[in-house]
Amino acid sequence: MILAQKEQLLKKPGEDDLLIQETAEIGKTRHDARKLIRLLSHMVDSLSAENCDKIVEDINRETTTLINMVNYFRDSRKIMHEVNLRDLILDRIVPFVQASPIKCCLQVKLNTKNATVLGYHENIGRAIINIVSNSIDAIEEKGIKGFLKISLAERNEEIILSIRDNGIGIDSNLLKKDDAGLPLFVGKTTKSRLAGEGLGTVQIYSAFGAENISIQSSPTGTGWKIRFQQSHVQTDQRFVKMNRRFNEFKDLWEKFNLAQPLKRTENITYIWQLRKMEIFMFDLILMFSNYNNIRSIYRTILGYIENEGGNRKLKEFVYSLRSERDVLKEWLYEIVKDIKKRKNYLMDTVGDIDTYKGARLKSYGQAIENVIIFTMDPETGDFLASDRKLAEHLDFAQYLGKPRNELLRGEFTGDINNDKKPIALGVWNIESEEDLKSKLIMMRQAADKILEMGIHKDKCLAFYQTTYPNHSRDIDSDRSTTFGKFTAMNDDELMGFTRDADDNEFDFLMQVD
Repeated sequence: MILAQKEQLLKKPGEDDLLIQETAEIGKTRHDARKLIRLLSHMVDSLSAENCDKIVEDINRETTTLINMVNYFRDSRKIMHEVNLRDLILDRIVPFVQASPIKCCLQVKLNTKNATVLGYHENIGRAIINIVSNSIDAIEEKGIKGFLKISLAERNEEIILSIRDNGIGIDSNLLKKDDAGLPLFVGKTTKSRLAGEGLGTVQIYSAFGAENISIQSSPTGTGWKIRFQQSHVQTDQRFVKMNRRFNEFKDLWEKFNLAQPLKRTENITYIWQLRKMEIFMFDLILMFSNYNNIRSIYRTILGYIENEGGNRKLKEFVYSLRSERDVLKEWLYEIVKDIKKRKNYLMDTVGDIDTYKGARLKSYGQAIENVIIFTMDPETGDFLASDRKLAEHLDFAQYLGKPRNELLRGEFTGDINNDKKPIALGVWNIESEEDLKSKLIMMRQAADKILEMGIHKDKCLAFYQTTYPNHSRDIDSDRSTTFGKFTAMNDDELMGFTRDADDNEFDFLMQVD
């Protein structure tokens, strides 16, 4: 089987051997998936109170990678896209090494301004993981303190990726090349574990091509050099990252069979992945900001997602927008359409959607670099949220079915499970002393609902300045507390979070929401 796989590297497949190629690809995928599952197991074992935020983030990333990998064999039919090697190393390879049970001194040097190449993100990532995994195995077998160096350098129009370890090295006889130009170790393994380990080297050479790989090895260690042609198709790093994220989503979209009801744990995973798509949509809309009013774009899209208008109207609107790249319109139309489809599926198939409010809120914590605003009904806990740059709190009021006077404004940034990062709550207007007390009771009610969603009692609670303070007293935006303390207060104690309104505010301040 290994010989057949080596032959696949040397010829262009035709219809007769397509099935053989797909079978081999599934075998390689199975091999690489086992490595990722072992990595995830080590991550779970290393969870602690001090590192839980980072480990959970790493687990989510590697889980997404595993999902993409299972569907990878279809990539051979897709168009190449831009891959940023710098981001790939920092986002995937470094965490992989750090999570390994074999401790290594890792040195990373990324001496290149443009680390963008053309290829398949998942394919390249898997191949580099395979090289690094083999290096770690070689270090473990040698039984010494490990050293691993990963570097990027520019040479003429090429990018050179170098990976060097101090492991046992490769037998010199296996470094000899066969008639096809492949080293004899390709498809072979010196490991005593499960059969099929040699598939990793097959995948490496399949990903990069033998002509782009050079190896030097001795008993003191092994060095790999991978040569890439630098991509000058696009130097806009933001576009490169969005391109990569969109291609990752294309596989993610096919994760679930929408014809079948999901279990609760699957529904929660579904919500988190749907939210990741929504965050991508936020960032994508921002790329239209040079020529369009992005808040108007978002309002139109929000209306579509909330079942105002159909696909034809959406397509006409999106393709009428002015943008630097037409492909951005295609991405926006496709992902908005899919978000609506999957949101409606969730609402139609889940018996009690209220039991998932916690996952719906916490999943916005994936937007690490975004300020998320939300508008909430304090009576039910229903809410809608978006990136701060795209919306105003009032945009959501009509879809929550209540006037703004009965709703609350909110805001947070980053991981909601980080108790030190506050969630801010506020109101639009205060008309009298009685209204002030009523609004504080509403905020306590909303805080209770947020606690029911699984937020910690020690989570910091902050307060917005009132948009329209039409009374001599206002909520004190300089005060803060915790959700647990605030919800335990009686009505009179809540008034301790008030202050005299500034004269200017009381007279004519109309703060922009």
